[in-house]
Amino acid sequence: MVLSISERAAAAVEGVDEGILTKIKSSWENTLNQVLRDFNFKQEIYFEYNPLIWHVSKYPIGIRIYRSIAGTITVIEFSTPNKEIPFDIFSNSKSKKAVLAHEIAHMLDDKKWHAMDYKKIAYEAQHYITREQRAELLAFFYEPLGIIHSNKSLIKVASYISETKLENQQILAYAILELLGRIGMNRTINVPLFFKKMSEDQGNDFSRLLRSHITYPYSLAGLLASPEDEPTGIVKASDLIICREKLIDYLKSQLSLQELGKEFKKRGYATKTDKKKLTEAMKKVLIPRILSASHTKRMKDAKGYIQKLRLVRLKNDMVEAIKLCEKFL
Repeated sequence: MVLSISERAAAAVEGVDEGILTKIKSSWENTLNQVLRDFNFKQEIYFEYNPLIWHVSKYPIGIRIYRSIAGTITVIEFSTPNKEIPFDIFSNSKSKKAVLAHEIAHMLDDKKWHAMDYKKIAYEAQHYITREQRAELLAFFYEPLGIIHSNKSLIKVASYISETKLENQQILAYAILELLGRIGMNRTINVPLFFKKMSEDQGNDFSRLLRSHITYPYSLAGLLASPEDEPTGIVKASDLIICREKLIDYLKSQLSLQELGKEFKKRGYATKTDKKKLTEAMKKVLIPRILSASHTKRMKDAKGYIQKLRLVRLKNDMVEAIKLCEKFL
């Protein structure tokens, strides 16, 4: 496998060693082929290194679809390492598998709910986090431990960008909290108090870390819902950003916890709902092709991994989410 001329040029601009980049691309391509086989996904997909998607939009991975008379060309792009992030963000092999499953899940989900109408897809993606929640849940069914690792990777990147040193337990706890929001599952933990404790442990301005996180603040996100149903909690992307800023005000003692609660309530904040409602939403969202490629052993491996998490309530929330998923396998 060799790099294209454009990839070699990008590597030169970014100061990335071609040999290292070739190995990373090869790893991505091998993993992609495995995911495509597991999902019995016949569409041809190309893979390219494009650091511009990081510099323009802070995307570690992205997808481009070209339509022509001859047909559709799909390209998945990865953006690290580059001159700002000099390492492969998703260096763990399981995280690569999970990330690619997430991208394929988007395509299957878009076909199911939007019949590949790109205007509808773009509108939901731009304004709401619901499309992202569905894809992350589908990928979680297929590679749950990989999803945990990929969310840890995103926290590590935020830590690197903000120059905030985090302990392993803090990274794991923050990643699990984000993961639960990204798959739209229950969080019984008091989220503002979680960040307050984390901020106090750091002893410095925690806002840089929160704002350096390259995704929306899914810790504050609402619960999973199908496009047919009324969502519970915050699913509008702009509202999540506002709530993140209000949370930062609280961490800086510019708002009391009670005042923060009122601000959250204005935007419909909720992080837990009835399990029956979640189950019904999952029935509508899940895709048989992905369920067929999923295994209970992977769920057990993920459940075993999170036992190292010391924060009991958060650990229990994750275990309950896994148990809910296992009912479908």
